[in-house]
Amino acid sequence: MTCLATESAIAEITKRPWEIAAHNITGQLGLPPDTKIHLLRRYSQAWDKAGGLLVTYTLTNLDPFNAIEIGALSIPLVFQGRWDGLTLEQMAQQSTFTDMHLGAHHGWVSVTRMTGRGPVLLLLPENGTSFEAWRSGREDAANAGPLWTPHIMLHSASYRELEWSAGGEPWNPPSSQLVPPNSSYTFGFRLLTAPSIRDRDANLLAAGKVVVHGVPGYTIATDMDAQLLVTLPEAISHISGIDVVPKGAISIGTPQQARPSAQWVVPLKGLHHGRCRVDLQFSDGSSLAVHYFVLPPFKAHVDNFGAFLADWAWLGSEQGVDPFGRTHSVMPWDRDVQTHVMQDPRAFVVGLSDEAGAAANVALAVKARHSPTREQAARLDEYIQRTLWGVEQDIPFPVSLQDHATGGIRASLFWVPTPGTSEEPMPGYTYKASSLSGWIWNRTRAVESLGRAYNYPHQTAVYHSMYHLAADNDLAPSQRPATWYLQQAAATIKGMWTVAKWYTQFGLMAGTVFREVLRDLELEGLHEDAAMVRDIMHNRTAVGFVYNSSSPCPEPPGPCSCSQAASGHFLYSCRPWKANDFPFGSEFAWDSTGQEEIYIWGRYFGKDEVAATALDAILAFMPNVPNWAYNGAALGIGDFSNNAKITPCGGWERVLQHYRAGLNAIPLLEEYRASPHGNVHLLLTGLGAVAGQLTNLDLQGQPSMGFHGDPAVMRHDPYSGDFGIGFYGHTHNAGAYLLYKQLGVEWLCFLCNHVVISQDSSSANALPSSHMPRPVDTVIRMTPRDSYHQRIYIQPLGLYLLAEAGEFDSLQIDFGSRTANVSFRALEGTLTSRHRMRVETPGSSQMHGPTKLEAPVREEFPEEGMQVGPDVKDRQTLADDIFKSDAANPDRQILNSDVGFLEMMRFKGALPEVLNSRLAMLGFFWAVIAEQLTGKNLFEQVKSQPLLIVTTVVLITVASAIPFYKGVRRSGNSVFTPDAELWNGRLAMLGIVAVIINTWNRGSIF
Repeated sequence: MTCLATESAIAEITKRPWEIAAHNITGQLGLPPDTKIHLLRRYSQAWDKAGGLLVTYTLTNLDPFNAIEIGALSIPLVFQGRWDGLTLEQMAQQSTFTDMHLGAHHGWVSVTRMTGRGPVLLLLPENGTSFEAWRSGREDAANAGPLWTPHIMLHSASYRELEWSAGGEPWNPPSSQLVPPNSSYTFGFRLLTAPSIRDRDANLLAAGKVVVHGVPGYTIATDMDAQLLVTLPEAISHISGIDVVPKGAISIGTPQQARPSAQWVVPLKGLHHGRCRVDLQFSDGSSLAVHYFVLPPFKAHVDNFGAFLADWAWLGSEQGVDPFGRTHSVMPWDRDVQTHVMQDPRAFVVGLSDEAGAAANVALAVKARHSPTREQAARLDEYIQRTLWGVEQDIPFPVSLQDHATGGIRASLFWVPTPGTSEEPMPGYTYKASSLSGWIWNRTRAVESLGRAYNYPHQTAVYHSMYHLAADNDLAPSQRPATWYLQQAAATIKGMWTVAKWYTQFGLMAGTVFREVLRDLELEGLHEDAAMVRDIMHNRTAVGFVYNSSSPCPEPPGPCSCSQAASGHFLYSCRPWKANDFPFGSEFAWDSTGQEEIYIWGRYFGKDEVAATALDAILAFMPNVPNWAYNGAALGIGDFSNNAKITPCGGWERVLQHYRAGLNAIPLLEEYRASPHGNVHLLLTGLGAVAGQLTNLDLQGQPSMGFHGDPAVMRHDPYSGDFGIGFYGHTHNAGAYLLYKQLGVEWLCFLCNHVVISQDSSSANALPSSHMPRPVDTVIRMTPRDSYHQRIYIQPLGLYLLAEAGEFDSLQIDFGSRTANVSFRALEGTLTSRHRMRVETPGSSQMHGPTKLEAPVREEFPEEGMQVGPDVKDRQTLADDIFKSDAANPDRQILNSDVGFLEMMRFKGALPEVLNSRLAMLGFFWAVIAEQLTGKNLFEQVKSQPLLIVTTVVLITVASAIPFYKGVRRSGNSVFTPDAELWNGRLAMLGIVAVIINTWNRGSIF
């Protein structure tokens, strides 16, 4: 039963005094005339503090003898979600996104402008109404097209029995409603607005809805201490019961109230792999459904994936030489039949380029960079040397994926002859009939086409990952020097700018890698390549650019004006992102793929409005929902059509936990780390996407491109598709986050476990609101539980620790003494003999917002001992942390502050700082000694020994200038001993005092 018809089917009826309007809408149901059902709809204002508009429906069974069972009941969400035929500017003004929380009595629907700015419309269930399911509405003939009007379902039993019978387990138990004879059934909704996306929860509470937040989210691992934070509205006093479906999937601890607030903390522990639902019952008889996915420990899960890529999915020469040149690569996979996908009518899916073709090798690259095995490192290098850059010779048309002359990336190595032409097929190759029709490309279109800019970040990420693998792991096998791979990454970017400017007016998927390449070029001192990359990105961001193309001018024109030149080519003049209010197109009219890179370069070049526009747009299509599949799942339509195996209705279906989620988490988490005060919504949404990507991996490590949320399907797609692009985002973001006094709880650990070892609650400080709360006398021990154990963000300090080689085991922070003890995992079995850690402080001292990052501080040390390490400043105090080995346990490398005087004073470490302070100290002592021996004041000393004095001054001057010249380079990771330099400074100060006293006693002027 759906209310969807014309206005002629609506009859106005007498309204009650408190009502705004009332109608008989029985005619809207489209039922036979003799059906004994009567449906009224009434509008009234809500007079409670939440306010809004109440819409109440009363369905009456007029049959005096027979009950009526309502097997399905849905309401169409008729909000403007389409963008067919609109320009980007028109979409920004007119179009919206709709997201749903199928949370039973406490579910909701949110409607957000495409820009992410301005108020958010909320649709809430009232009068005991429950949000149970949704349907696309595609079966309605009047609702055809790629973007159907979705329906929220209050009852769905008949759909489950018929249309959805072949689908997977629904989100909630399907129900029906029995209406007795001469009886009525009332259901209803509240419509209200929240000031912004981030204010949604406060308005839900005011409207009497329970608000929940999952820690670390709704995708959890069996080694995590998870929590569900439950905030109750005034009308609900307590949680009356908790059930888990299926039983035993998650264990539930005893809920604890976080007094004096109305929030309850429910401990959770994942036990068994797969989907499950946690049903909470409350004192008022209402219920809330929260949907979880339980995984093995994330690190083991990703290690399993890496083994799958290097073994099962690897196409080696032992399987025969592929005539298209795809041997020595990771090929797409079909996990239903557990085999490679070698042919597809969509050539780009199996041609090693484009998103689906490139994704598997990108996944191998980023996995091998951060947690390499010898086999995975060798496979990655083999792909580069023999397929991406190298050429397989014993095939009919020897060619590499990357063109050597231009640096361009080919559209596909796989191709088919154009049907009905004289084109020759690949000699000796048997094509499947299904591969000869559809979205096919011939050899010219596939192999000779270099012009798709979207293909370039993927292979850049491959080179960049291999560079880090070789540079960070001294025992890793590599066929070239590390910098060769980095320069190949730069050459790929140059190739894009040379032959593939088309689409560079938009942000590119995984374009973050371009910034990472630029940073490493600067660190390696490759200044010419760095300047080239910086200029390209600056043109895209702030200047604009012009190029020629054979492609006709599009309509509407988009961000590039276009005119036809006398030569017949078309001249495109593209506005920079800073001059474009909504630069989020792609090969589609609108897309959720470019915001990631636009944010990155907006922040990098100080164009904060560009970054803010991108960030707000991401929040519009990337919801925070108590459901593992929707939480952080960036909206995208059409990718199943491009890359999937299951394509109902042409594949025009939202992909849940698609690669868009993993990539768009990059801006959310970078923004959070730079400015965590008041921005926990960014963390919740971003980590929802980060963890959600791993639900696409099964227990054998086989990937899926995403989850089909269509209730007629409800399963992961069998094709690996473009999953690896999202895995790039997952890997870039993976890390543990320790939070203090956020979400109404004192300590929270996201993707980590924590223990409060000691705490003096009376000493907790209350800083002004412009500062983050900071604990004083507390000791916390945290253990990472993310995929790599290489990143830890300490929110009270704004401190970001990154292990570039090796892995963290645990971190103990003493906020009272301002020290942190870092334990590293043993290096046995790894490809490095040394740990290396980088320290960043991404935000400003008051945490007001992002600031430009300074060069990171890096530390490198062998496993058998740790040398004195970097001084670290938190946002309000100086952290006195320095490194030392733990002799009692050589497997643990510990940050500590106990270092002897002789150790601090030795000449070892970063030359500029050491030399500068040593020369200064010796200079002062030399002056004191000279005055004592000769009795001459400073003026007389200079006059009698000018050469010696001038030489000393020059040495000190040069020493002072060295830091500006040396910079920070990966090859020069020296040990910096902060306490030694403090001692030197103090001794130098004493030297000054001695000179003054000596001069005073002798009556000298100088």
